[in-house]
Amino acid sequence: VTDRAAEQLSDALRLQINAFDGERLFKLPDDQLSPSELRTRAAMLFYRATVADYLHAGHLLERAIRLDPDNASGLAMWCEAQLYVLGACYQTADEDLLTRVIETSDRAVQIAPRSDYSYYTRAQIRARLKGDMDGARKDVERLARINPGYVLGMEALGFIELFAGNWEPAGDALEEAVTRSIDDPFLPFRLYPLAVTRMLAGQPEPALSAITDATELRPSCRHYWLVKAWILRETGNIPEADEASASALRASDKADVLAQNLNLPEAIRAAIGLPDGPIEA
Repeated sequence: VTDRAAEQLSDALRLQINAFDGERLFKLPDDQLSPSELRTRAAMLFYRATVADYLHAGHLLERAIRLDPDNASGLAMWCEAQLYVLGACYQTADEDLLTRVIETSDRAVQIAPRSDYSYYTRAQIRARLKGDMDGARKDVERLARINPGYVLGMEALGFIELFAGNWEPAGDALEEAVTRSIDDPFLPFRLYPLAVTRMLAGQPEPALSAITDATELRPSCRHYWLVKAWILRETGNIPEADEASASALRASDKADVLAQNLNLPEAIRAAIGLPDGPIEA
């Protein structure tokens, strides 16, 4: 019980620092911030979860890296900024950006080999940009030895197994991440792939429950409504599927940071109605 409480306290404290403490810097111009303040502001922008805020955070982190090039957190955060914008916009990194992101994530791990966040970031990059599932799983194993209760480690494992097409283990990892994300602004980010993996694993009831929670938390997200319509349609609930489809049409068609490209097989993506190419930020 004590171990679990400590893990939950660690998650809650990180959330408080990253998502909310940057507000005290709100009135200061970007060019007046120190490297640590730039990272703090970037972390706050991450939790606003819009493409524009991620792009802004990326610019702040470029400046932080110029001023403090050997800070592992800044390097890993810059990698996250690039990865999440690419995923939200269904874009493929050009060769130069891909090389830089991979090299930067390696450098963050080398500088801070005890940083769970550095391993999390590299695991996501290995799985989602390189297709290196074995390397990604090794990074999750490494971060789990450092911090067994790290919610981002569970999230990363879920994405790795999803990208590998292992629906049930992906869902199990994402389920664990969701249970630890009650007050986390990124809860819908985890519910969305959880719903997809549960449905593909032949578990429509938990899939519908997860995506319903996601649509209630972020009703502006078209992807969530498309997935809900797909699940309802596949289970024969046509009237409610039509209602969800109508909600999808009313929602914005712009990229959403909390609806990343899940790299699903073409037939599944087409059945849901997800984009098959880049979408506008």
